[in-house]
Amino acid sequence: MPDPQGTRAISRGKKSSSMLESLLLLALCLFVGLIALGVCVYVAAAGLLFTLDGLLLIIISLTIGGIFMLNVAWSAYTGELKQLLGQLRKNKGLGIRS
Repeated sequence: MPDPQGTRAISRGKKSSSMLESLLLLALCLFVGLIALGVCVYVAAAGLLFTLDGLLLIIISLTIGGIFMLNVAWSAYTGELKQLLGQLRKNKGLGIRS
């Protein structure tokens, strides 16, 4: 049966777009998690570790960082990250730009 609206072409475009969106989301989650960890290291290095402000900043930073890093860890655990990176390598190896 012919495809008059071209939905197959649209779905292929959405698949590569979805892959890029997933990679960008994981990269952003990793970035925010590392920034939160950096804040904790800064607070400890600045000597504010045992002040009320420092303790609250560490608790908040670890909570935010943990939530974002949990997304990256879950993606690595389920194999989604490996699959996305494999698809990215395959597309780059063939010279396909998405």
